Amino acid sequence: MANNIYIWSTDSSLWESSGADIIYLATTPGANGDAGGQSKNIVGNNQTLQSTPLKDALLDIGSDNLVTLAGNYTGADGRTPYNLNYTAKLTLKEISGVRFSTGGELNFSSQTGGPHTTADDGSALNDRNIKINVVADNNAFELGSAAAFGTTQNLSTNGFLSLTGTLTVTGDASAAINVASRGNVAGLTDDNGNWVNNASSNILNASAYKAENFYITNNFTGTLTADAKLSTISKVGATANSNTVQAHGVWGISSVKSDGYWGKKLENGSYYGTIAATANGSVIRASVDNLKPNEDGSAPDSAATATGNIIGAYGIRSGSDDPNNYSGSITLDSHNGLNGYYGYNGSISVSASNNQFVLKAQGKDAALTFTGNSVKA
Repeated sequence: MANNIYIWSTDSSLWESSGADIIYLATTPGANGDAGGQSKNIVGNNQTLQSTPLKDALLDIGSDNLVTLAGNYTGADGRTPYNLNYTAKLTLKEISGVRFSTGGELNFSSQTGGPHTTADDGSALNDRNIKINVVADNNAFELGSAAAFGTTQNLSTNGFLSLTGTLTVTGDASAAINVASRGNVAGLTDDNGNWVNNASSNILNASAYKAENFYITNNFTGTLTADAKLSTISKVGATANSNTVQAHGVWGISSVKSDGYWGKKLENGSYYGTIAATANGSVIRASVDNLKPNEDGSAPDSAATATGNIIGAYGIRSGSDDPNNYSGSITLDSHNGLNGYYGYNGSISVSASNNQFVLKAQGKDAALTFTGNSVKA
């Protein structure tokens, strides 16, 4: 049996555990003398060249351990009501709220066992008020060098991540999870001031849950919001290929399974159990107008190419990292209740709109190639 680690934290401490279950407590006044429980890492203008780079996750968990997020948290200023909050600029890497090395279990409980039964703001505790926020804002436009930023980036965000094994939610998947990945990775230069083409093979996936196998033992009653957006401009060769921009509520690489209902209508007419995934407003540009101009200021002659770029938004998806792969399985209980069946009213909304592919070639026999690109929702 694994040992238990109980955590009360109001600072930006990041926790790692390779052999223990984590019980992460919020709002237990009287138990430890403070309102406690929030792990917050809000970072600005950090680069991977720092001696202490950003952590991959707020909670980094070993194999088959249990993580319990407990209690509701309003925050001292009322503006950051998150149990886990990872908001960063220039991450230049994939970040997660919680990362499991090889599967594990996840539990949400508003009750902490403390002497109080209300949240900091006096409201009743509710499992749906457990909140996770993971946001990466990477604006590297004409900043740094190729050595610092690389020619391709994985700027993805995850609420909960387990690339191998099964991530199991024991009980209801009740938490409110917001994830966002936004990237502007155009126009980097190397140490000599030369432009580097970083407009290809960038990855921006925003996923509330991502696991090899994802399993909910009971009901889905949470709120998942995921947003992904990329702006990239080719500065060399007018080439922008194989960029991936995807938003997922739930992403099971091999499988997704849920044993309970999906959403519910409350007596007051409102609903809970929702997923909203958006991949709107991305711009992928491969144009001679953005290349180094000729001495007279005119655009140089060049072919232009944009191939294999994928933009997508998904409520639930099962398939590999290949954005064209949907080979996994999705198994929902026959009484899952999506679209109002059996009296339940879970909802999934997706949007992939206002995305632009901009190509311009110039010169005699200059080819313009636009193949294998797709926008999916």
